[in-house]
Amino acid sequence: MEEEKRVKFWDNIKGILIVLVVFGHFLYEFRSNLTLELVTKVIYLFHMPAFVFLSGYFSKSENARKNEKLFRFLFYYTVGNIFFMWFSAVMYRTTFNLLVPYYSYWYLIALVVWRKGANYITNPKSILPLSIIASLLIGLFPEVDNTLALSRILCFFPFFLLGYGLKKEKIEQFLLRKGTKEILLGISLICILIVFGIIIAPNFSLNELLMDPYTNQNQIFNRLVMLIIAFGMIYGIILAMPKIKMPVLTKWGKNSLYIYIYHRLITLLIAAFWKYNQNTTSTLILSIIMTVITCYITGNDWIAKITEKAYENIKNTLKQKSGNRKVLKNITAIILLFTLCMPLVMNINKEPEKVEKIEAENRTYEFLSEEEQHKIENSVSILFVGDLILLKEQVDRGYNEKTKEYNFDDVFSFTKQYIEEADLSIGVLEGPMAGEIAGYSNSNFDDGIAIYLNYPEEFGEAIKNAGFDLVTLANNHILDKGKEGAIQTIDTLEKIGLEYTGAFRNRAERKEPQIIEKEGLKIGVLAYTYGCNYYSEEEFLNQEITPALVKKESPHFQEVKKQVIEDFKILKQQETDVIIVLPHMGTQFSNEVDEFQETWNEIFIEQGATIILGDHSHAVQPIQIQKNKEGKETIIVNSPGNFANSYQEQNGDATAMVEIYLEKETGNVIGSSVIPMWVQATMESNYRAIPIYDIMEKKAQISTYELKRVKEVYELITDVMIGNKLNLENIQKKLYLMPDGYKKVKK
Repeated sequence: MEEEKRVKFWDNIKGILIVLVVFGHFLYEFRSNLTLELVTKVIYLFHMPAFVFLSGYFSKSENARKNEKLFRFLFYYTVGNIFFMWFSAVMYRTTFNLLVPYYSYWYLIALVVWRKGANYITNPKSILPLSIIASLLIGLFPEVDNTLALSRILCFFPFFLLGYGLKKEKIEQFLLRKGTKEILLGISLICILIVFGIIIAPNFSLNELLMDPYTNQNQIFNRLVMLIIAFGMIYGIILAMPKIKMPVLTKWGKNSLYIYIYHRLITLLIAAFWKYNQNTTSTLILSIIMTVITCYITGNDWIAKITEKAYENIKNTLKQKSGNRKVLKNITAIILLFTLCMPLVMNINKEPEKVEKIEAENRTYEFLSEEEQHKIENSVSILFVGDLILLKEQVDRGYNEKTKEYNFDDVFSFTKQYIEEADLSIGVLEGPMAGEIAGYSNSNFDDGIAIYLNYPEEFGEAIKNAGFDLVTLANNHILDKGKEGAIQTIDTLEKIGLEYTGAFRNRAERKEPQIIEKEGLKIGVLAYTYGCNYYSEEEFLNQEITPALVKKESPHFQEVKKQVIEDFKILKQQETDVIIVLPHMGTQFSNEVDEFQETWNEIFIEQGATIILGDHSHAVQPIQIQKNKEGKETIIVNSPGNFANSYQEQNGDATAMVEIYLEKETGNVIGSSVIPMWVQATMESNYRAIPIYDIMEKKAQISTYELKRVKEVYELITDVMIGNKLNLENIQKKLYLMPDGYKKVKK
């Protein structure tokens, strides 16, 4: 994006936009909560459309569209994309795909296509409306994806046309007369659109903003809104941008191509090796600091000179050798050979011990032995699911206008069989049932309204009907309707006949040990939560409804730890065979275990926990099997994700059921299994979790749009929970994770 005679006005715009590109990529890698996700989405609503607009404007001259210029972009794309293909394979064990642009490099191949195509465009204005219609409709065809950046090339094309069709003379006249009035108008328009973007951005997924194919047809409206906002922001930026040279930004704009080429490697390396603080403010500040540093380094003139000099040398060498077809064939063959043989190179570079271990596992432990299968078939099975939650939309979907009644049985329509088959099925009832007068759930989580959850009694009945034996009430929403709401929840569960733990009417009830007998095993149960919404730590510790956990740094840590140890002692005095702990803790929307979880998991294991069944992250997390001080196995399910939740962002539609198998005679852990699920809602149903195995066995109908997402969900769940990223080719009903690793079942 260059011009023969540089105009500071355009460099200023490019400078602002390239900073937003870098900042957006830092946030994309480190978004850990809704606020950071929201900032990322607002940036993505307009920053690339504006960049593409500039690309169109600077494509007017024949010089910009010459083959030599296009070859330059194609060269940077080829080198960069091959590098990142290898980088992704090494860092994330992805497979090679020569046809898919990696990370930011799609823009370079798109620029080549747009500029080459511009040679055949005589009247950009006449085809602009058609390009907008095509941009909206192309999302209906899942076949048009990121292969050769085709989806983005077509969807961002209207912005290229807008810039390409802009008359240079009119812009020059506008810049001559532009004054304070236009700048203030532009700033006002930008502010209005940012506020509007903040309001509507939660309705978008990042995949939508990246112009991926639609997952449902309603997203065509979202894309239209995005186009309107982007067009408006482009106009606002043109009005607001100063014409004079701006410190640093003007230089960064001039060198924006080189910042674009190099910055993504920096963001990815920092994401891979720097564990960010989950705090919103610190993450934003660090992202801003690293954005400035990255732009300063990659936007320097010496980086531009080195890059261009290297390119010119290679180009001249190729020109000199172009007459020798044998040399070119050899170069091409070497590149292809290295690319196709990269997986072999990666394996050779592994430590020998690790390679031998992997080979041994594949050879010896690939399948469950007959003895292990026999133990599982004759075990006591404990099934666990994550948050049983109803946001506002889910409550509304459960209401029948004709009967004037609520019914939530369809939430469990595909999982009831699994839940009923287990000897003990446990769920997390995250929220109270405080009665209609208290007001049912008021928010959908991403709508900017403070969340106060409350469910109809019929939800408790549906949980009972689905086959659950026990629910824990220890969670951060149990006091959303106050102490009275929590007590009414207890009363409702007792009336329904559904066992509960984690909430009590008073301290005396809490001291009574909770023991469940299954197949001769005495199973003690404890439940805790890290806190409750709208309560300070002091207030939370003084309430008597639900047991507490606090951070290691808290002045109350030793006091709380002492109480937990006392709880274990009470259960042990009852000669329990098994102790299950149900802690509500973890970082929301994170697939990794945090320090809080590690601290308390270690304490639970020290005190003799057999099973730790965690939740709260609203995201799947690893299953861990560790030995306690007695040498027995303790299994930790850090989080199986939400059970079924209308909040689908940040992989909210990825969930699982986990089944633990115990020896009947001793209560010792045999192993576990994972049942990966995907959350779906149709026009006629509520949000329900569907086992992915059942989807592939055609027991549940989904669209072709949804199948792509199901594949992604399955890979995510298997990679995170059992440490083996699996595909759908050889899917099994249950994925077994034993003390010595993941194993298949012989068919």
